[in-house]
Amino acid sequence: MVDTSPPGNKTWAAYLQRVRRGHGWTIQRLADEAGIGRSTIQDWLKNGGSEKIKIETIVDIARAVGDHPVNAFIAAAGLIEEEPQDREIGMILASDLSDEEKQYQIERIEALQEDDRQRRMAQTQEIIRIHGGRVA
Repeated sequence: MVDTSPPGNKTWAAYLQRVRRGHGWTIQRLADEAGIGRSTIQDWLKNGGSEKIKIETIVDIARAVGDHPVNAFIAAAGLIEEEPQDREIGMILASDLSDEEKQYQIERIEALQEDDRQRRMAQTQEIIRIHGGRVA
């Protein structure tokens, strides 16, 4: 029988198995450490993950197992949830930069995104005040 599942799916499941077994953890322990539901991890291990994965979830797993987030991003590349603010990160991941440079650039982009979010929040609060409203 020919396996027609996307390569990213098998890579993600293999990554999860490798890091989980490397720590000697059960599926439940990995779920607890990463703050993710056990059934979600079981689905990823069994089916490679049929759902898109948020970037934050990938980072949570990498941090939980003490791995470089770029390794987790590469493993999950076929499953990353597309959101407008994540297109820049997708471009970095698809590039031929070294893993260290990818990590640096991803952290830089995330910092810029956070700065932009903070700026927009301040502007929104100011607009509410200008128009006589109160910020909750």
